Amino acid sequence: MSIAGDTPLMFWASAAMVLTGVAADIKRSETTYWLHIVGANAGIAIAMLSIVKDYGNWVLPGLFVAFLIYALVREIRYRTLYIEEAALYISAFSILLDIWN
Repeated sequence: MSIAGDTPLMFWASAAMVLTGVAADIKRSETTYWLHIVGANAGIAIAMLSIVKDYGNWVLPGLFVAFLIYALVREIRYRTLYIEEAALYISAFSILLDIWN
């Protein structure tokens, strides 16, 4: 995202996602678990903020927030996985839209 996005906020979103990947073994310790959670949430939030601020697109982050609320209210199996995938797809799609325009 940081290379294709080419904005400071996308760089920081990618840095947070790197933290998520580094702390992937969440069962190792409580510190690793929290580093993973903070990295994932920060990466998603910063990426959505970048989409709004840098690309001027409110629709895709709005769809993500709607899906997030739906996923948090409903009992969905693998909810965290679907939330993270939705954020990834929306971020990638936003960057592709920016590249094509």
